[in-house]
Amino acid sequence: MNLIHTSAALGLLAVSATAQFQLVIPANVDAVTEGNSSTAYPFDRDSATPSSNDLRVQYIYDSANFASVTQPMLINQLRFRANATTSSWTGGTFAQCDIRMGATPVDYAAMTNSFAGNWGGTEPAPVFSGAVTIVPGTGNGTGTPAPWYVTVSLPTPVLFDPTGGADLMIDIAHDGTFSGATTGAFSHDGQNTGSLARRVYNITDWTSPTATTVATSDFGITVELDYAPPTGTYPNFTVDKTDIGPGETVTFTDTTFSSSGVVAWNWDFDNDGNVDSNQQNPSVPYPACGTFDVKLEVLDNAGATPSIVKTGLITVGPPAADFTFVVTGTQPPFTVQLTDTSTKAPTAWSWDFDNDGNVDSTMQNPSFQIPARGVQTCSLTVGNACGTNQVTLDIDTRLLLCTQFGGVAGWSSGGAFYMDVNVANPAGITIESLGVQIQSAGIAGSINVYIKPGAHGGNETDRNAWSLVASGSYASSTGTPNETVVDVTDFSLAPGQWAMAIEYLMGTSTERFNYTTSGTTNASNADLSLSNGSMYAPAFVGTTSFNGRNWNGCVYYAIGQNAGSFSVFGDGCPGSNGETMSIGLVGGVPTLNSMLTIETTGGVASNPIAGINFGFTTIPGGTDLSVIGMPGCVQWITPDLAFTTPLDAAGTGSFSFMIPNDVNLLGGHFYVQPVAADLSVNATGATVGDAGDGTIGM
Repeated sequence: MNLIHTSAALGLLAVSATAQFQLVIPANVDAVTEGNSSTAYPFDRDSATPSSNDLRVQYIYDSANFASVTQPMLINQLRFRANATTSSWTGGTFAQCDIRMGATPVDYAAMTNSFAGNWGGTEPAPVFSGAVTIVPGTGNGTGTPAPWYVTVSLPTPVLFDPTGGADLMIDIAHDGTFSGATTGAFSHDGQNTGSLARRVYNITDWTSPTATTVATSDFGITVELDYAPPTGTYPNFTVDKTDIGPGETVTFTDTTFSSSGVVAWNWDFDNDGNVDSNQQNPSVPYPACGTFDVKLEVLDNAGATPSIVKTGLITVGPPAADFTFVVTGTQPPFTVQLTDTSTKAPTAWSWDFDNDGNVDSTMQNPSFQIPARGVQTCSLTVGNACGTNQVTLDIDTRLLLCTQFGGVAGWSSGGAFYMDVNVANPAGITIESLGVQIQSAGIAGSINVYIKPGAHGGNETDRNAWSLVASGSYASSTGTPNETVVDVTDFSLAPGQWAMAIEYLMGTSTERFNYTTSGTTNASNADLSLSNGSMYAPAFVGTTSFNGRNWNGCVYYAIGQNAGSFSVFGDGCPGSNGETMSIGLVGGVPTLNSMLTIETTGGVASNPIAGINFGFTTIPGGTDLSVIGMPGCVQWITPDLAFTTPLDAAGTGSFSFMIPNDVNLLGGHFYVQPVAADLSVNATGATVGDAGDGTIGM
């Protein structure tokens, strides 16, 4: 953390003019070695519009960049150089710039978008505040370091001790007000490979508390530090926490540097003028609510008594609510054990298990039961003498398997994604919802789910091989990279391999569903596995197709085949229109006390003589109908019942019936196969379609 000194401390500053040193960081560049990269941040921001120049950027340099330094450094000047170039620049001045600088407890690789958080939670005052000038100049040519063209002398030198492994923060912000000509074709010299430095920045608002970009790869701007060995005493300290609840204890650690040595410490934990402790590293409870300044005054061997005050350092306030939960059981009812993990000394707990506004428990760590599978929101309110705080969490008792989210490739409405689902659980599974990724937020749409036994490969454009088993819609998508959960019609899959196709139907023609293009990201658990595959658009036509694609999504499921199922298991023969009639369902798989609609498509248009055979058993291997003049046609089921289904102008027909609410029908199998007159197709004048296998579920 940066050091802030009072005037008394500065009176002890003695920097010898003969003891100045220079160090160029990152460590793999120096005065004669240019960096391998460049950056526009912080001072290559000189457009005519100040608001577009606003910038705050933080660089943290790992302690390894200071391996050559064996003593504390009193840094009194920064210099930045242009990237190697043959061009000239005219220079100019940024009217207002704030620079914060010093040690930070946050490792360079752990930077976040919180500017204050990267300082360890308490942001120091600037060590420089004022105008910064870019001097005009000309580059020395490609491959040769350019001149140092920005120099900032620090009126308050910064004490930094790298010998203990501290990382250095250089934090620069300016309001974008620039005077002078456009600086020209230049940028700052920098190093990425091996720099052991990273940055975060906001290039739209220099006063924002958060960065808009957090770099995940190494980069450090080239900076020359002018420093001297410090002489004098520079009080400073760290704390183990700054945001606490009433009664919690804070531990203070003295980090004062003194060339003569420190012999006494006077701590004033609330800066009220009274000394509260003379220990070097005291611990103290804060019983009252509020925000407190902390002052440390030290006495050194030279008799000086410099001090430091950190304003608003300790805040005593309401607790921060949080909890964890563990769900036990694989079938309802589920037992949920709640564990309070709230911080800042809560003394009271109020649980609302189902978030209905009623208090269900005041215990700290209660348990309760959830009667059915699904998502239940639970709320915890905690309190102490300073106030209350609430948190809500969703407790998801659904089983799920996810691949990944965050893909940026995708396709528009009408496309389908194909993958293989391998069911390992011997009881089978019932799929209840699917999580998908839609590119934009706030879009309404729907999905259709098709399945077939076996693998998807080679069947992407064979619509007759697939059964439509589920549909679902969403009113408002969450957008990339988030998951949009779609409650689809429940459908069951028996153990074994299944192909699944998801057809995306978005509300706008420009909207896209997303997937990932690189590599193969499969997913598996003890119950099932997902093997990714391909995208075809339009679905089952594939005028545009991409193979080797990874689905971005989740499968939410339950153990057991409780929801019914339907799949195609036998091929039909083409009619005079060149198409084979396919069989499928409308409105979801068969379940008790529901309307079942069976549909055939692909028949000869407006055919009044067509129907669907309904059977209770299959014919092993099928009956070859070529012996009765229907070559290539196979009868796959016993035709125990027959339903007339005249075909419309699209060659589609259907029939519906109500499945009774009789538990004796649960798990029952039925089989269907369409048949139609087609006088010109063969000697018999008839054709049959694909056969389907259905199971009745709950």
